[in-house]
Amino acid sequence: MKDVEEVREDTVVFHYNREKRLEHAPEAVRRAYEEGFTAKGGFFRGLTANAGLRSIFVIIIILFAVIFFLTFQGDNGGTETLKGVQFKLKAFLYEETVYVTLNCTEIKPGSASGDIIVKINGIDQNGDAVFIKDLSGVEGSAPLILRTTMPDFELRNVSASVNFNKTDAILTVSVDRK
Repeated sequence: MKDVEEVREDTVVFHYNREKRLEHAPEAVRRAYEEGFTAKGGFFRGLTANAGLRSIFVIIIILFAVIFFLTFQGDNGGTETLKGVQFKLKAFLYEETVYVTLNCTEIKPGSASGDIIVKINGIDQNGDAVFIKDLSGVEGSAPLILRTTMPDFELRNVSASVNFNKTDAILTVSVDRK
């Protein structure tokens, strides 16, 4: 590199000498230049090395707690218990047919038995029942599964009105279209 001998008045000349600058720099700067980057060890130290990483770590913990809570305490749509028998309604679309399943399982064996009368309604986007189907069965010691199909009239929800031992319940689920 050539030294500049002539300096014009309108030109700024900048001579950079790293060694001179490091002589006047603080000890931490000199050590960082000589040693290079040294990362803090450990998994949690890496996640909490600065304020931004700490805030992201706290948000991850909060989201994990919310997802965990909603998974186990959230609304179990389509589930109802009548006189010791749990009823669970599921509906999904396959090709052009909606398959509906109502599982009836006793929570405590031998707690209840009797006739089950179910009226299943296919509900469209306007809230109108476009398909109605009646099912029946007898709840005993074994789990009872009632199944039916209905054509897809762009059904949004399936509702089941369950009558078991003179007790009524209404279960509603959305049609799984995945």
